Amino acid sequence: MMGTIKLSWITLTCCATLLASPQDYPELAPYSAIRWKDSTPEVQVDGSWYELIALNGLPCEKIVSFCRETYGNKWQQRFGEDLVRTLTEMGHEPEATVDLKVRHLKKDKVSILNDVVMTNENRRAVRDARRTKKKKGPSRAEPAAVQIPGERARADLDELRQRIASQYSYASWRGADYKTALEELKSGLGDSIPLDELQIRIQKFLAIFGDGHSRIAGFPGRVLPRGYAPFLFGEAEGRVFVFEEDRSDFVDLEHPYLRSMDGLEIESWLRAASEIVAQGSPQWIRSQSVRNLRYITYLRQALGLKQSRSIRVVLESEDGKRTRPRDVQVASRRRPAYGPWPRMNNQVLPGEIGYLRIERMESASKILDALRRSMRRFERTHGLIIDVRGNGGGTRDVLRTLLPYFLKEDDGPRVVNVAAYRLPPGISRGEKEGYLENRFLFPVTSKVWSEAEKGTIAKFSGGFRPEWALPEKDFSAWHYMVISPMSKGDQRDNGDFSPYVQPVVVLLDEGCFSATDVFLGALKGLSGVTLMGTPSGGGSGRVAGIRLPHSQIVVTLSSMASFQPNGMLYDGKGVEPDVIVHPLPSDWLGRTDTVLESALKHLQ
Repeated sequence: MMGTIKLSWITLTCCATLLASPQDYPELAPYSAIRWKDSTPEVQVDGSWYELIALNGLPCEKIVSFCRETYGNKWQQRFGEDLVRTLTEMGHEPEATVDLKVRHLKKDKVSILNDVVMTNENRRAVRDARRTKKKKGPSRAEPAAVQIPGERARADLDELRQRIASQYSYASWRGADYKTALEELKSGLGDSIPLDELQIRIQKFLAIFGDGHSRIAGFPGRVLPRGYAPFLFGEAEGRVFVFEEDRSDFVDLEHPYLRSMDGLEIESWLRAASEIVAQGSPQWIRSQSVRNLRYITYLRQALGLKQSRSIRVVLESEDGKRTRPRDVQVASRRRPAYGPWPRMNNQVLPGEIGYLRIERMESASKILDALRRSMRRFERTHGLIIDVRGNGGGTRDVLRTLLPYFLKEDDGPRVVNVAAYRLPPGISRGEKEGYLENRFLFPVTSKVWSEAEKGTIAKFSGGFRPEWALPEKDFSAWHYMVISPMSKGDQRDNGDFSPYVQPVVVLLDEGCFSATDVFLGALKGLSGVTLMGTPSGGGSGRVAGIRLPHSQIVVTLSSMASFQPNGMLYDGKGVEPDVIVHPLPSDWLGRTDTVLESALKHLQ
């Protein structure tokens, strides 16, 4: 049995500056306790107390200043409990570990704590300490909703329109009449509007573009009102079922499917839930709408239903002939979380089939080294399964690390992604080295290319036909991501490189997004590789964040148009599997794994 590679939680997506993923921000912290001396945080790491000076080289006073300006009276809570969100919205997205520059309080000595692990247990300890302290103090009412004056909100929408027109890569993609939509939004604001309501309306507006990267930062978990279903929702063959958050069982074993809530058929709830989802690929809309069913309070508001502390659900049997009504309590404080799934260790399965689970697309060197070690361990297996189901993205380093194992040296370099940068006003179209280096995308004029890679690009570009003809004046020249094969025996990380020559099956689903979409697009069509499961979510936009000046709402907009090697966009499409296999409800509980079983049969 092989050990698990924990390919981090961070950056479910390929977002450059603000989003860690199209999912909620991970709730993690590198310290188990925090206290304040004026505006200086003192933190506990491995039982010792330190004054925190900097995090990943970012001065602590800058982080504190950002929290004060952005989060108002919750600035200390955001710093202590929502560090991933805070750093990401600052444009400094953290990885699974961070480096802390600290001063030991007892020894008065400054040092660097390298590779401090960010954990949920730490964050939970910080949160629980705050709640305990709050309970001991006088009870206080919930703070009143922040109101934004109508004129200021309208000015922010004017700013958003200008940014869309001048910087947004997908502004003209589907011909959305966004100017009219913004005018209608402005006209409905009135004299003032609650901040959260303004964010919801902007999110609905952004959804018309169909780009899953472009949204309100932190949406929906940080914006929608509290009050949640106390269980999780899944879908199989068009039917929604409900199961416990810990995945121990269905809410009702004999009646696993959900027919209605509060007297409304489930499809009515799904229509309301879809209004805040980017109108991208059908599988993206549906899967995200199902996940949004958790937000009961918001959906009741959207549907005009009465709020209550309980939900009347009607559950039905497998054959649909028997129903059971139940009243369940609304979860008032904490929304149930899906978490990574499936939860399997890297191992050798029966039949000498290697199994490699990749939960996130990570860039940390120790993670990539672990991938290489796993590939060496799988050298003698009879086949390999790479499982990226539910992987919301991250960086492209995993692709650059793994793809050479499946390339034949005689095949030469492979173009795996083509993109163009949306040029802001005054930026030259023909920059020699291009604009997308952090995505490993470069124009043909770049100095990074070998002669073989130049030849590959020339041959590829002659036949490349993008499905969307980009407005030339608005975009850079084409940028290419190219990966070349390695020779057997090449040294890398104290080990010889050996190509993997046995059949490979890659497992995918609609939870695959952003960098994972690009990973799938790169492997699709490769000799000996089969993609199996359901289509991926579809997205590869590379976001840039803007802060609206009056409301301080952070909006992320995609800054590039990204294409699969076959000319299809990632956004709105996703990557199609070679073999479609739909999961069963029992797969969500770990009792079966239909897709994995199909992959094993295929390889054996």
